Amino acid sequence: MIKRARLIIKLRLWWFECKIKRKYLPQIEQAKRDRNYPKEQELDYQYYWEMQEIEEGRRSLIQEKLIQKAKRLMLPVPSRDFERLKENHEDQNWRYGQFGDTLLKDDALTQLRREIRREKKEKRDSWIPIISVLTGLIGAAAALSSIWLTWFSH
Repeated sequence: MIKRARLIIKLRLWWFECKIKRKYLPQIEQAKRDRNYPKEQELDYQYYWEMQEIEEGRRSLIQEKLIQKAKRLMLPVPSRDFERLKENHEDQNWRYGQFGDTLLKDDALTQLRREIRREKKEKRDSWIPIISVLTGLIGAAAALSSIWLTWFSH
């Protein structure tokens, strides 16, 4: 259910992005052709502002997915200092976005992603020797059965 909701949100963000581009880019180009610099600047600012909201929504989805992965792997999620967030609009790991979302800072997001990769690699590396042994045993069993069949077929 959560994956479906995320997909719907992604599609909505994509749709809003298409609508914004269809709305602003032709107007910006027209202002450039007309050499109406103030109008071009105003449209550029509005375009940037609306695109920033979409990017913040995408970032929020990405960090939500990473936090869920970290919780599933039982990794610590960066803590929030609500007092500092309230006073400074940011703390060591978190910041308020322009549109009210609480977002992980770039360093904290990178660190969380690194920890998730490291944990997944450790889990995967613990299975590799077992899989190697099983593959060897299956190969040996196949070879022995082949020898056995040729031995008794004559």
